[in-house]
Amino acid sequence: MQAPDGGYIVCGITYSADGDVVGGSGYADYWVIKLDASGTMEWQKVLGGGAEDDSYTVAFTNDGGYIVGGQTLSVDGDVTGLHGNGNFPDAWVLKLTAAGQIEWQKAFGGSFSEGILNIIQTTDGGYIFTGAAFSSNGDVTSNHGEEDIWVVKISASGNLEWQKALGGSQYDIPGRVIEVDGGYMVSGSTNSNNGQITSNHGGYDYWLIKLDPSGNLLWQKTYGGSADDYCNGLSAIDGGYLLSGSSTSADGDISAALGGSDCWIVRVDEEGTMLWDKSVGTSGWESAVNAYEVADGFMIAGQGSFFQELGSDYYVVKLGQEELGVAEMHKTVSVYPNPVSSILNINSDETISNISIYDMQGRSVLTKIQTENTAKIDVSGLVPNIYIVEAITPSGKQVARIIIE
Repeated sequence: MQAPDGGYIVCGITYSADGDVVGGSGYADYWVIKLDASGTMEWQKVLGGGAEDDSYTVAFTNDGGYIVGGQTLSVDGDVTGLHGNGNFPDAWVLKLTAAGQIEWQKAFGGSFSEGILNIIQTTDGGYIFTGAAFSSNGDVTSNHGEEDIWVVKISASGNLEWQKALGGSQYDIPGRVIEVDGGYMVSGSTNSNNGQITSNHGGYDYWLIKLDPSGNLLWQKTYGGSADDYCNGLSAIDGGYLLSGSSTSADGDISAALGGSDCWIVRVDEEGTMLWDKSVGTSGWESAVNAYEVADGFMIAGQGSFFQELGSDYYVVKLGQEELGVAEMHKTVSVYPNPVSSILNINSDETISNISIYDMQGRSVLTKIQTENTAKIDVSGLVPNIYIVEAITPSGKQVARIIIE
């Protein structure tokens, strides 16, 4: 995250006690690093105790300091007030000065596991965080079963003001929180179909929640298909919100699946009505971390592994306003029969200049160059499996998922 002075603040986890890490315990600690504009370290702080302490989120505060969140299993060192006996983690918040010194720290939770994924400062000078809650005692009330999304509002000095456990009987995974007029918006993922979730498309769905300033539920909406759709990002845009994450669905709210796991962007209005969606990716695995509106489109940050069998790359994608119609192009190409065992027919309203077939690891297994609107491809020599067909037309790249028997 970029600092007001042009530098950067970074948080994470360190197991080291040498090199750039000064004061490490040799086990998992919070590690907060301040960099200048050129990436040179200005200071670093190791925070925690004798057990595992994992930091996941950091934000700037109005006084020039920082607020850091994650989870802790420690009962010593910088940590006081752990609710369990050290067998299950608490959510752990620290307020730091501009130089990284601890002003205060607070542990929140119950007898089971809690943690923080995202924390921000609110306009009243306090803070709000989203995290996961498994407890139904201590600071946690009304757990719905398994993992709930836990939204906690604290004062400027870290005192608990209110908390809400949101979810159903299955797993409800936290995303981000933003402050808006009239309350807060919370994103996450859910595979529940009861409790506060009124509908589920199958598997995990994106879940968007509107809370009033006291944390009371105003409305909630789910988005997705019959497979798993995980929401990571949430940002406010003109007239609504932008949700981002990943999707393995090819039905429901997903207008154009590309194969594997796609980066999936969903735009909704201020009431949560879905306006459009966009899948970005290849036949491999991609996921968006967050997406933002810019002057002439949208920026997406994420990671993916199209050709990397042993790892993934980070990526940044920019969508122009004209990209919003791309999903409709996929209707200009038809692929049949599907499943197919011998001859695959491809028809288009436009001239097809190139046809490629990829396996699910992103490897090209067949290519055909042509200048007609139709094509017949013999796929009998391919191993029965799922493949991605890519056709190039004047409108752009068209893709379809096929099954070879």
